[in-house]
Amino acid sequence: MERGINRHTILGQVASTPQFRTLAGGSKSVRFRVMTIDRWVERLTGTIHQRRDWHLITAWDSLADRIQQEVREGMYVHIEGPVRTRKWMDDANQARYVTETHAMELIIVGAQDQTAGLPASNASQDGQRPSSGLPSGLLDTPVVDG
Repeated sequence: MERGINRHTILGQVASTPQFRTLAGGSKSVRFRVMTIDRWVERLTGTIHQRRDWHLITAWDSLADRIQQEVREGMYVHIEGPVRTRKWMDDANQARYVTETHAMELIIVGAQDQTAGLPASNASQDGQRPSSGLPSGLLDTPVVDG
């Protein structure tokens, strides 16, 4: 079998302000994070558990334009596209990798407080955003056209 399926489906909350770039060749790109939360109940104890995952999303050209116009931090979105891992060399000549979902489709599900069953806010008690757990500067990784 020489073919496979590489399709990532995410339904979650936009967790960072989308960052837009226009590349030298005229292509446009956008990059942002989406948070998803898995919840489950332990059968024996009834304890509720949850796990947050952070997904790095990239989009190009016309979809990037649409995201620039319509998507804001805190919105809930449904995204589909392949997962890609890229490698580059940093300033210290160390190999670096990033895994991201290359958005091919996007549906805005609702504003921050309109989606039942999802958290109304990503802020902590003191109003500060919790740490994403992502390495600092992750959104600053080099963009490679296409």
